[in-house]
Amino acid sequence: MNLRDKIKIYIFITITLVVIFITFSPCLKNGYCNWDDYHLITANNSIKNLSWKNIKEMVTSGYVGTYIPLTIFSFAVEYKFFNLNPRVSHTINLVFHLLNVILVFWLIYLLSNNLAISIVVSLLFGIHPLHVESVAWVTERKDMLYSFFFLGSLIAYIYYKRFGYKKHFFFSLFMFILSILSKPMAVTLPLVLILFDYYFEKRFTIRQIYFKSPFLIPAIFFSIINIHFQGSSSVALINYFKHILVFCHNILFYFYKIIIPLNLSCFYPYPDSFEYALPIFFLISPAIIAGLVILIILTKKVTHKIIFGALFFIITILPVSQVIPLIAPAIAADRYTYIPAIGLFYIAGIIFFWLYNDFKKLATARVISVICLIVGLFLYSFLSYKRCQIWKDSITLWNDVLKKYPESPLAYNNRGNAYNLLGEYSKAVDDFNKAIEFNPELELSYFNRGTVYERLELYDKAIADFTTALNIQPNFAMGYVDRGSIYCRIGEYEKAYNDLTRALQLKPNLVEAYYNLGVLFFRLNNYNLALEHYYHALSIDPYFTVVYISRADIYFISGDYGRAIEDYTKALEIDSLNVDAYYNRAVTFARVGKLDKALSDYNQTLKLEPDYAQAYNNRGNIYLNFGESEKAIKDYNRAIELDSNYAQAYYNRAVTHYTLGDFDKASKDVEKLKKLGVVPDSNFIKLFKNKK
Repeated sequence: MNLRDKIKIYIFITITLVVIFITFSPCLKNGYCNWDDYHLITANNSIKNLSWKNIKEMVTSGYVGTYIPLTIFSFAVEYKFFNLNPRVSHTINLVFHLLNVILVFWLIYLLSNNLAISIVVSLLFGIHPLHVESVAWVTERKDMLYSFFFLGSLIAYIYYKRFGYKKHFFFSLFMFILSILSKPMAVTLPLVLILFDYYFEKRFTIRQIYFKSPFLIPAIFFSIINIHFQGSSSVALINYFKHILVFCHNILFYFYKIIIPLNLSCFYPYPDSFEYALPIFFLISPAIIAGLVILIILTKKVTHKIIFGALFFIITILPVSQVIPLIAPAIAADRYTYIPAIGLFYIAGIIFFWLYNDFKKLATARVISVICLIVGLFLYSFLSYKRCQIWKDSITLWNDVLKKYPESPLAYNNRGNAYNLLGEYSKAVDDFNKAIEFNPELELSYFNRGTVYERLELYDKAIADFTTALNIQPNFAMGYVDRGSIYCRIGEYEKAYNDLTRALQLKPNLVEAYYNLGVLFFRLNNYNLALEHYYHALSIDPYFTVVYISRADIYFISGDYGRAIEDYTKALEIDSLNVDAYYNRAVTFARVGKLDKALSDYNQTLKLEPDYAQAYNNRGNIYLNFGESEKAIKDYNRAIELDSNYAQAYYNRAVTHYTLGDFDKASKDVEKLKKLGVVPDSNFIKLFKNKK
């Protein structure tokens, strides 16, 4: 490569990365969403400490039915330095996408030795709307990492083919293992390497397969591991034929969406009639694919390269194409095209170069082909920019799905969860009602609606919903936990105990069950058994904040204030925004005479929850102890403003007015106390009468 070509490449890469960064920049303003981000990131305690115990858990566990230890490790490293920061998460995803664009350019240039084709392919890869899901969805760090190592492995293998150095071969193998530890889709890489052999040697041989055994062995091994974590089920032969039709449909679906990326969605539901009869397009899709194969064969001039691109696409998308029947909530997904689309982009690059090169003498035709490319890239970039904004938050995401699939029970269920988290309970209930209307057998919708009713203290409705969910899915452990917690709350302790122990029979390490058993024994005044269950819960999940608070409450009742403060502090180390931990620690600090620390905690409590009447009252008491009576009265006033029947605040204000000599105001507070049915301390009444 001469200096001129190198300069061209550097200029192209710089311009390309800037364009792609601008295209995907809306992602940087997005938050986390409730489409697996909750399970893998925000509620995933294994990422919150880079301890050997947690690393072992990452290596030995599946997450959302997938074995992705390296991806989880990346979240843990990120958490260590930045905690939960969606801007950082999205920035990391975008940086990896930019790196992947560079690797795609490098790979295609090594394959084609053609700068124009490499530019077209890497630009299409970088700005295509189908790739927004992989970049804008934090969970899809899986795609970013597996693709980075996947592409690196392919590039190293090409160098091995060219120069024969074993270091390149072993580096390729090493990168492959990192790729498959990031996402199972990398399992196809050995077949892609055989395809590369075909590309360079223009033939398939048994020898090519034999020399891929170092790649095939880990591919088979990790495939078995993923089958274990995902679960499998046998299917009838007739169902398998149905999945072959689904496979053909999906190939055409992705092919169409790559060319015309409109009406994209984070969720593509199965056709309504899927269980009974497939739509006509599914039935004719094999014939359409056969026609495309014939068309490829007829393109004699570039058949070899087009076959390579088509096979690259098909091979890399095989694990998610449903040619092997799998239990999946959606029939297809945009993210599945991240690496496979490179094959079709390569064909597009070849076609563009062929058109441009074969019309050298027709300047107008060449200009038109370039203009078409530029316009196409601009439209793709614009669509990607707009698509990034759809991933802003959970509500926006599921609103988009419901525009396209207005009868999707899963979309209503997930949007309902988002509303529930925001405290918009009526909207949440409406969405769960819709989800149940469209799918009365979806147990999660009943369960989630039950959690809303539980928050609204509509316990009868909550119990009814949890019971319905358990009738649909008798092995739903969390259904027993939540129903048991309500039974405990309303005093039906035997039913609560039965439900919680049943949950532990189904899931022996269910931390929520142990915690609620602790609450049950606490209500029964059996503090020793309560502590035992709290300790057990924390041995399973040392980041379960509410358990520390509940255990601290027992220590406080027992007079062990030092331990209580330790547990409240531990809870705040895990969740620095926990109001209960600040408030309870403030009460404990006040009890042991550490009034400065108590005041600091009350200040933090009221910063987080400005309408906390008890905190104002208690802070007023601290101010009174410090001799700051005006501040004390101001806090008592605020407490009474928030709760007009708050007797203790009236009493404290009366005492403060008395000490300041403002007997009229003190008298009014005493009269208010009498109306509330509260008789003030007799000594205070005597003193008050003497002053009158």
